[in-house]
Amino acid sequence: LVLVVISECTSVLVENVKCCKVPGAASSDGDSVCDIERNSFARDMENTRIISILQYLIGIHVKSTTVEALSAQDFPYVLLSELNCFVTRRSGSGDASPQYLAQLSNRLNLLHKYFTICPEVAMPRETLDSIWNLLHNAKSNKTSSGSGTNNERDVMFSFLKQFIPVDNSYVNNNYFNTSAVVAVTPDIDSSVYIYREMICNPDMDWTKCNRESFDCFKAYYDYFESKQTTNSVACDGNSGSSTYRSGESIGVSTLWQILFHIRCEVSARQAMLLILQTYDRFKQQVEGKQSPGGLELLLGK
Repeated sequence: LVLVVISECTSVLVENVKCCKVPGAASSDGDSVCDIERNSFARDMENTRIISILQYLIGIHVKSTTVEALSAQDFPYVLLSELNCFVTRRSGSGDASPQYLAQLSNRLNLLHKYFTICPEVAMPRETLDSIWNLLHNAKSNKTSSGSGTNNERDVMFSFLKQFIPVDNSYVNNNYFNTSAVVAVTPDIDSSVYIYREMICNPDMDWTKCNRESFDCFKAYYDYFESKQTTNSVACDGNSGSSTYRSGESIGVSTLWQILFHIRCEVSARQAMLLILQTYDRFKQQVEGKQSPGGLELLLGK
């Protein structure tokens, strides 16, 4: 019964995606701009209600076998297509309202729930990359002042925060698919990829980010710093390697960028505190004659 209901909901999403039109775009059907915007808004409302139903069903009633059946029917592709259509249309129209961002968050949370049920159905890395590119380059990110008004990038960071492994999950990587990012339990390999390639990307414009984005960075920074002190987790995802320090260096480089550029004063103060804590740790290493290179680490070199 659950599969039947989900299939019905998916059929509606498919039809609405087929009719996806961006406001202001030319219409071969002769629709006016107002008609396109009105129809798009109606379809967005319909899709949003369907997403709420799917969140409930997948979060409570869906099991591994159901996920496998849905994947065979390209269910994840439908969700991603609807997400792309939704963001392109709403962001393209200049929408940065709290309602829009809440609806966007619901769509991302649905994807996260879906890909954390079955070990055999993991989120492909290409999928996460496409979501990142979609939200990182959304129009409202370019117009946002970063002075407290959230945008798609902040929603994306909140989404990425869910990929940090829970306690002891990094010990067992059996669920990890080399072409995937997250399975039943987020693991150390996927977290390293997100931390290095996305959160600490040197092209990140922190002037456009707010507190939610910094909170995500700090969660990853604290996680990997704790792994350094316990298992010395490598930046490339290999446990027990001493090369993790380069990963921490990437994080400190990003901390300096945050300190100088983020407009949220609370986040700037927290970034300063983290830098000073790193200095204290370096001081303890020097006094204990431990690993050299701490000054370069502090300076983010």
